[in-house]
Amino acid sequence: MNRPLTIVILAAGLGTRLGSITKQKPKALIEVCGKPILYYALHFARRFNPTKIIIVGGHLYDQLEQAAKSIDLDVVVLKNENYAQTQRMVSLQVAREHIDGDLIVWDGDYIYHEGIASTMLPHLKGVSIFASDQQSSDPGVVLDMMVKVDEKDHLIAMSKSLTDFNYYFNSFFFCDAEHQDAYFKSAEKAMQKIGADKTHLEDALLEYVASGGIVDVVNMVKPLWIEIDNPQDLKVAEAMVSHNPDGYGVV
Repeated sequence: MNRPLTIVILAAGLGTRLGSITKQKPKALIEVCGKPILYYALHFARRFNPTKIIIVGGHLYDQLEQAAKSIDLDVVVLKNENYAQTQRMVSLQVAREHIDGDLIVWDGDYIYHEGIASTMLPHLKGVSIFASDQQSSDPGVVLDMMVKVDEKDHLIAMSKSLTDFNYYFNSFFFCDAEHQDAYFKSAEKAMQKIGADKTHLEDALLEYVASGGIVDVVNMVKPLWIEIDNPQDLKVAEAMVSHNPDGYGVV
């Protein structure tokens, strides 16, 4: 019997690095090859056969909610009312009481190649994050969240400023039902230390490790994804998807 699974897609941010593009629409609704980023996220999410999909919005929330429902009527759309003053950890907390069973989380400005879902599935256990041991071969893709592990590939450190590291993180992480209370307690500790306006999911993961928790780092080897943060990323995403539309769910 399959375990219940909730996927949470975090899409509340202002997207300021995209300039005027996100003044009129949420970042998750920016189009890549004629489809909004949210379309790719929801298409990818269905590869995991979730019990529930939650999208947490904020900036231009009404647009996001309407678009999400037009793509997938079954999604749950929630709002981080304090999106302009908080970081992604608060958005995940908004979804916490709606989580059913195991949990997958990723950022709503990522597009993942659908083929990696089948590679991820066997590793959805305990607390795990997914990463790559190499930079992207696609020109213009910059992977900037570095991860340090021990000899068992357990998380030690994670930061954009690491100089000694093993992997590049891609925002996708899994936490089974049994470990969620401990993870969210770690998140509370992290926010008390550094403030809700600065706390990301990565900070909560590091606090979880500091409290004795184990986070497995799964090496996906080739980084078949892109984070869309700025106009250059958008151009690269267009090229990636147009070269392999089937792989990214363009139908």
